[in-house]
Amino acid sequence: MSSNNRISRRDFGAIAAASGLGLIANSPIPAFAAPQKSIIWTGVNFIQDCATGKDLNCEAIDRSFPNLAPHFKDNKKKFFLYSKLPGTWGAAVGKSRQHKLVWTNEKAFAGDEVFKTDLAVILGITSDRTIATNYYPPPKDVTFMVYEVQSYLLVVDVKDFEIVQSYPIRILSIGKEAGKRTPIQIKEDLKSKMWRSLSGGDDKKAGSRRVPGELQRVLSSIDFDNLKKANVRVTKILSTSGAKKWIGKAHPQSAAIDQKTADKDFKFLLGNAATTAISEHFGIGIQPFTPNVSLGVVVRDWGMLSQKDQMVTQKLLNLGKIDLDIRVIVKGVRFTNQKQEGYKDVYLKKCVMVYEIQAGRYKRTFDDSGTIEQSAELIGEFILKQNLLAMSQEMTTGVFDNDWYWVLDMQQRLLDWFFLAIAKNRDLSSLTEGQRNRYEAREFLTRVYTKDFARFEREAKAFREALLTDR
Repeated sequence: MSSNNRISRRDFGAIAAASGLGLIANSPIPAFAAPQKSIIWTGVNFIQDCATGKDLNCEAIDRSFPNLAPHFKDNKKKFFLYSKLPGTWGAAVGKSRQHKLVWTNEKAFAGDEVFKTDLAVILGITSDRTIATNYYPPPKDVTFMVYEVQSYLLVVDVKDFEIVQSYPIRILSIGKEAGKRTPIQIKEDLKSKMWRSLSGGDDKKAGSRRVPGELQRVLSSIDFDNLKKANVRVTKILSTSGAKKWIGKAHPQSAAIDQKTADKDFKFLLGNAATTAISEHFGIGIQPFTPNVSLGVVVRDWGMLSQKDQMVTQKLLNLGKIDLDIRVIVKGVRFTNQKQEGYKDVYLKKCVMVYEIQAGRYKRTFDDSGTIEQSAELIGEFILKQNLLAMSQEMTTGVFDNDWYWVLDMQQRLLDWFFLAIAKNRDLSSLTEGQRNRYEAREFLTRVYTKDFARFEREAKAFREALLTDR
């Protein structure tokens, strides 16, 4: 990808508009001692089709992003996301540190050399989800909230108005407030907590993951000189009838939603967890997970202001073909309780989960528009097809038990453990023997369950090569 193309005045306007902020004046432009290629930071935007109008705060955005959209109506917060969130203007980024991060201002239109680039980055938010809330009465007297901010750092070829790479940044958090919170209080609590996850907040607790830190990590890991289109995707999450039954009962809003909706929520969380684990541990860009494989997302402002067409130019977020298709099957989730002799209210609680990981290449057919997938047929055999087993247990009185949270935590541990081991080319026999981790209250066992170790070795090697070759 050439970096000698000067971005035009109208293209700059298009980039800035994509952030929903417009151009920010008076950004500093220091002198650089050594030549570096520029990457233009265009800000933070919601990746969502807003068909009801040009305004970022349209009804569709407010409905889809109820916790973060209100903050984008605050000009001070919008300015922070544009000018402060990415770090210092001109900071070195990229794997080789040969690039600098800049953002546009009034000097961009004067043809300043620092803007001589055809690459831009944007943080696209795909969800701000309330996963669950639960109140625990005295003596604890506390309201817990589990929530997620899912986003992707998108690398864009501005000249072609094309997304060439995407890197997931997912923040899953558990917050709490003293006492029993009213629905209105919980709503405001979640808005505040999700803004803190996105912005970093003032009280940065040790070890907490928030978007600014993850953004810096990703920007420092990208090889901007050798970008290739992301062509790996977690395409589907499947579940057996038994798993669906558990999901329907365990969902924190099970009384208010049907089993189909609960299953959809669970698959959304699992799909994004798998996508993030693969991208982080293999160090590759990956197409975003969506339950609908052919989901089209409009990068609306770019097309409007590029003036390439009078009509809005629609761009698919998931550009490019899928070379490697990864799927996860939830085969079973089961909890058991065993009373402990000599104790009135103490028992041993165990959880067993079985997931299957599949990876292969598929021949796809599409409708006449070329965007809606009609069928996908496996080409040859699976590159990888293995069962993963996770077990955990703890002594509990049941006061803080929540099976839904427990499984979300276990599946993230399981996926991180599995993909990290293959990415680092670790001894695979340890995966089939299982790994046990003991903590103060809970014990975990993760294991690859296979009867053919030689086959697992072949598949793990092929999977690793498929992910790391030409990425």
